[in-house]
Amino acid sequence: MRAVYSPRRPQPLRARGDALARRSRCAGPGRPGAAFPPAGTPRAIQCDNGSPFVCTRARGGLTLLSAWLVSLGIRLIRSRPGKPQDNGGHERMHRDLAELELAPARSRRAQQRDCDRWLVDFNNVRPHEALGGKTPAEVYKPSHRAPAMQLPNYPPEYKVRRVNRVGIIKIFGDCVYVSASLRGQLVGLQHERGMQWRAYFHEVDLGLVEIVNINDALSMLSAPESIAVNPNKGTSISSIVSI
Repeated sequence: MRAVYSPRRPQPLRARGDALARRSRCAGPGRPGAAFPPAGTPRAIQCDNGSPFVCTRARGGLTLLSAWLVSLGIRLIRSRPGKPQDNGGHERMHRDLAELELAPARSRRAQQRDCDRWLVDFNNVRPHEALGGKTPAEVYKPSHRAPAMQLPNYPPEYKVRRVNRVGIIKIFGDCVYVSASLRGQLVGLQHERGMQWRAYFHEVDLGLVEIVNINDALSMLSAPESIAVNPNKGTSISSIVSI
Protein backbone atom coordinates (compact mmCIF):
# COMPACT_ATOMS: atom_id res chain seq x y z
CA MET A 1 0.00 0.00 0.00
CA ARG A 2 1.38 3.41 -1.01
CA ALA A 3 0.07 6.51 0.69
CA VAL A 4 0.99 10.16 1.19
CA TYR A 5 0.31 12.46 4.12
CA SER A 6 1.63 15.85 5.14
CA PRO A 7 0.54 17.76 8.27
CA ARG A 8 0.84 21.00 6.27
CA ARG A 9 -2.03 19.87 4.07
CA PRO A 10 -4.03 17.43 6.19
CA GLN A 11 -5.68 15.40 3.46
CA PRO A 12 -7.17 12.12 4.69
CA LEU A 13 -4.83 9.32 3.79
CA ARG A 14 -5.73 7.33 0.69
CA ALA A 15 -4.09 4.21 -0.67
CA ARG A 16 -3.19 4.37 -4.35
CA GLY A 17 -2.70 0.59 -4.40
CA ASP A 18 -4.04 -2.14 -2.13
CA ALA A 19 -3.01 -5.49 -0.72
CA LEU A 20 -5.08 -7.29 -3.36
CA ALA A 21 -3.25 -5.71 -6.30
CA ARG A 22 -0.50 -7.80 -7.87
CA ARG A 23 1.54 -4.68 -8.44
CA SER A 24 1.02 -0.97 -7.81
CA ARG A 25 0.61 1.55 -10.63
CA CYS A 26 2.30 4.90 -10.39
CA ALA A 27 0.92 8.07 -11.90
CA GLY A 28 3.24 10.24 -13.87
CA PRO A 29 3.55 12.33 -17.03
CA GLY A 30 0.64 11.54 -19.31
CA ARG A 31 -1.49 10.23 -16.44
CA PRO A 32 -2.01 13.24 -14.11
CA GLY A 33 -5.58 12.24 -13.36
CA ALA A 34 -4.40 8.95 -11.89
CA ALA A 35 -2.50 10.71 -9.10
CA PHE A 36 -4.94 13.11 -7.49
CA PRO A 37 -8.66 12.25 -7.86
CA PRO A 38 -10.94 12.66 -6.09
CA ALA A 39 -8.96 15.03 -3.90
CA GLY A 40 -7.94 17.43 -6.65
CA THR A 41 -4.47 18.82 -7.28
CA PRO A 42 -2.57 20.16 -4.23
CA ARG A 43 -0.82 23.53 -4.28
CA ALA A 44 2.29 22.07 -2.65
CA ILE A 45 3.85 18.72 -1.85
CA GLN A 46 6.35 18.19 0.95
CA CYS A 47 9.05 15.64 0.18
CA ASP A 48 12.44 14.48 1.37
CA ASN A 49 15.71 14.83 -0.54
CA GLY A 50 15.86 11.34 -1.99
CA SER A 51 14.62 9.46 -5.01
CA PRO A 52 12.23 9.80 -6.77
CA PHE A 53 11.68 13.44 -5.80
CA VAL A 54 15.24 14.79 -5.83
CA CYS A 55 18.36 14.09 -7.90
CA THR A 56 21.39 15.72 -6.30
CA ARG A 57 23.29 15.66 -9.61
CA ALA A 58 20.61 17.53 -11.59
CA ARG A 59 20.05 21.26 -11.85
CA GLY A 60 17.42 22.36 -9.38
CA GLY A 61 17.51 18.83 -7.97
CA LEU A 62 14.73 17.98 -10.42
CA THR A 63 13.82 14.46 -11.47
CA LEU A 64 11.30 13.51 -14.14
CA LEU A 65 8.68 13.17 -11.39
CA SER A 66 9.40 16.45 -9.60
CA ALA A 67 9.68 18.36 -12.90
CA TRP A 68 6.27 16.97 -13.86
CA LEU A 69 4.82 18.07 -10.51
CA VAL A 70 6.22 21.58 -11.00
CA SER A 71 4.69 21.68 -14.50
CA LEU A 72 1.29 21.01 -12.87
CA GLY A 73 1.70 24.15 -10.78
CA ILE A 74 2.63 22.27 -7.61
CA ARG A 75 5.24 23.85 -5.33
CA LEU A 76 7.84 21.45 -3.92
CA ILE A 77 8.60 21.87 -0.22
CA ARG A 78 11.78 19.95 0.56
CA SER A 79 12.73 18.85 4.03
CA ARG A 80 16.17 19.76 5.28
CA PRO A 81 18.74 17.04 4.45
CA GLY A 82 18.96 14.55 7.29
CA LYS A 83 16.00 16.10 9.16
CA PRO A 84 13.09 13.62 8.96
CA GLN A 85 11.36 15.55 11.76
CA ASP A 86 10.53 18.24 9.17
CA ASN A 87 7.86 15.84 7.92
CA GLY A 88 7.09 14.11 11.19
CA GLY A 89 3.52 13.16 10.30
CA HIS A 90 4.69 11.25 7.25
CA GLU A 91 7.43 9.48 9.23
CA ARG A 92 4.87 8.47 11.88
CA MET A 93 2.67 7.03 9.14
CA HIS A 94 5.55 4.87 7.91
CA ARG A 95 6.25 3.68 11.45
CA ASP A 96 2.61 2.71 11.94
CA LEU A 97 2.56 0.75 8.68
CA ALA A 98 5.82 -1.00 9.61
CA GLU A 99 4.25 -2.12 12.89
CA LEU A 100 1.22 -3.39 10.98
CA GLU A 101 3.50 -5.49 8.78
CA LEU A 102 5.09 -7.18 11.81
CA ALA A 103 1.98 -9.35 12.14
CA PRO A 104 0.97 -10.12 8.54
CA ALA A 105 -2.42 -11.64 7.87
CA ARG A 106 -2.79 -15.09 6.34
CA SER A 107 -4.19 -13.79 3.06
CA ARG A 108 -4.14 -10.65 0.94
CA ARG A 109 -7.82 -10.09 1.56
CA ALA A 110 -7.34 -10.29 5.32
CA GLN A 111 -4.32 -8.01 5.05
CA GLN A 112 -6.44 -5.46 3.19
CA ARG A 113 -9.04 -5.54 5.95
CA ASP A 114 -6.29 -4.81 8.50
CA CYS A 115 -5.07 -1.91 6.35
CA ASP A 116 -8.61 -0.56 5.97
CA ARG A 117 -9.13 -0.60 9.74
CA TRP A 118 -5.84 1.22 10.26
CA LEU A 119 -6.82 3.79 7.63
CA VAL A 120 -10.12 4.57 9.38
CA ASP A 121 -8.29 4.98 12.70
CA PHE A 122 -5.65 7.24 11.09
CA ASN A 123 -8.17 9.52 9.37
CA ASN A 124 -11.12 9.58 11.76
CA VAL A 125 -10.15 8.40 15.25
CA ARG A 126 -6.59 9.13 16.34
CA PRO A 127 -5.88 12.80 17.13
CA HIS A 128 -2.82 14.26 15.37
CA GLU A 129 -0.44 16.49 17.28
CA ALA A 130 0.46 18.41 14.10
CA LEU A 131 -3.24 19.24 13.66
CA GLY A 132 -3.76 20.53 17.19
CA GLY A 133 -5.35 17.31 18.41
CA LYS A 134 -7.82 17.05 15.53
CA THR A 135 -8.11 14.27 12.98
CA PRO A 136 -7.39 14.74 9.25
CA ALA A 137 -11.07 14.18 8.45
CA GLU A 138 -12.04 17.12 10.70
CA VAL A 139 -9.89 19.70 8.98
CA TYR A 140 -9.54 18.45 5.41
CA LYS A 141 -11.00 20.45 2.53
CA PRO A 142 -10.68 19.05 -1.02
CA SER A 143 -8.86 20.96 -3.71
CA HIS A 144 -10.87 21.97 -6.76
CA ARG A 145 -7.80 22.40 -8.96
CA ALA A 146 -7.85 20.01 -11.91
CA PRO A 147 -4.54 18.35 -12.80
CA ALA A 148 -3.41 20.10 -15.97
CA MET A 149 -0.04 21.01 -17.44
CA GLN A 150 0.72 24.73 -17.12
CA LEU A 151 2.94 26.64 -19.50
CA PRO A 152 5.63 28.68 -17.72
CA ASN A 153 4.84 32.38 -17.47
CA TYR A 154 8.28 33.91 -17.95
CA PRO A 155 8.80 37.69 -18.11
CA PRO A 156 8.94 39.09 -21.66
CA GLU A 157 12.66 39.90 -21.43
CA TYR A 158 13.55 36.22 -20.84
CA LYS A 159 14.78 34.04 -23.67
CA VAL A 160 12.65 30.88 -23.76
CA ARG A 161 14.07 27.59 -24.97
CA ARG A 162 12.59 24.09 -25.22
CA VAL A 163 14.76 21.28 -23.82
CA ASN A 164 15.28 18.47 -26.33
CA ARG A 165 14.99 14.75 -25.60
CA VAL A 166 18.55 14.49 -24.26
CA GLY A 167 18.40 17.62 -22.05
CA ILE A 168 19.98 20.19 -24.36
CA ILE A 169 18.94 23.73 -25.27
CA LYS A 170 20.49 26.07 -27.85
CA ILE A 171 21.69 29.62 -27.21
CA PHE A 172 22.75 31.51 -30.34
CA GLY A 173 23.22 28.14 -32.03
CA ASP A 174 25.36 26.69 -29.22
CA CYS A 175 24.32 23.41 -27.54
CA VAL A 176 24.08 23.64 -23.74
CA TYR A 177 23.18 20.67 -21.56
CA VAL A 178 20.62 21.58 -18.89
CA SER A 179 18.96 18.39 -17.63
CA ALA A 180 17.44 15.29 -19.17
CA SER A 181 14.76 15.52 -16.48
CA LEU A 182 13.42 18.59 -18.30
CA ARG A 183 13.13 17.06 -21.76
CA GLY A 184 10.27 18.59 -23.69
CA GLN A 185 9.89 21.44 -21.15
CA LEU A 186 10.32 25.19 -21.65
CA VAL A 187 13.05 26.94 -19.65
CA GLY A 188 13.52 30.69 -19.26
CA LEU A 189 16.88 32.45 -19.49
CA GLN A 190 17.37 35.73 -17.64
CA HIS A 191 20.36 37.72 -18.87
CA GLU A 192 22.83 38.53 -16.11
CA ARG A 193 25.93 40.03 -17.76
CA GLY A 194 28.05 39.45 -20.82
CA MET A 195 27.35 35.91 -22.03
CA GLN A 196 25.81 34.73 -18.74
CA TRP A 197 22.17 33.77 -18.22
CA ARG A 198 20.35 32.44 -15.20
CA ALA A 199 18.08 29.57 -16.14
CA TYR A 200 14.64 28.92 -14.64
CA PHE A 201 12.01 26.21 -14.93
CA HIS A 202 8.79 27.88 -13.76
CA GLU A 203 9.94 29.25 -10.36
CA VAL A 204 12.82 26.78 -9.91
CA ASP A 205 16.29 28.36 -10.21
CA LEU A 206 18.48 26.12 -12.38
CA GLY A 207 21.67 28.15 -11.93
CA LEU A 208 23.91 29.97 -14.39
CA VAL A 209 24.56 29.18 -18.05
CA GLU A 210 27.65 30.80 -19.53
CA ILE A 211 29.12 30.84 -23.03
CA VAL A 212 32.88 31.41 -23.24
CA ASN A 213 35.54 31.16 -25.91
CA ILE A 214 37.20 27.77 -26.21
CA ASN A 215 40.57 29.22 -25.12
CA ASP A 216 39.02 30.35 -21.82
CA ALA A 217 36.82 27.32 -21.28
CA LEU A 218 39.05 25.37 -18.93
CA SER A 219 39.25 28.28 -16.52
CA MET A 220 35.44 28.47 -16.44
CA LEU A 221 34.74 24.82 -15.61
CA SER A 222 35.24 25.36 -11.90
CA ALA A 223 32.97 28.40 -11.79
CA PRO A 224 30.06 27.63 -9.43
CA GLU A 225 26.61 27.16 -10.97
CA SER A 226 27.93 27.65 -14.50
CA ILE A 227 28.03 25.75 -17.78
CA ALA A 228 30.70 26.67 -20.33
CA VAL A 229 30.27 25.96 -24.03
CA ASN A 230 32.21 26.64 -27.19
CA PRO A 231 30.25 29.33 -29.07
CA ASN A 232 31.95 28.43 -32.35
CA LYS A 233 31.74 24.64 -32.34
CA GLY A 234 28.40 24.37 -30.53
CA THR A 235 29.72 21.54 -28.34
CA SER A 236 29.30 21.38 -24.59
CA ILE A 237 32.63 21.25 -22.75
CA SER A 238 31.38 21.63 -19.22
CA SER A 239 30.27 19.70 -16.22
CA ILE A 240 26.84 19.87 -14.61
CA VAL A 241 26.76 21.67 -11.28
CA SER A 242 23.95 20.86 -8.86
CA ILE A 243 22.20 23.75 -7.19
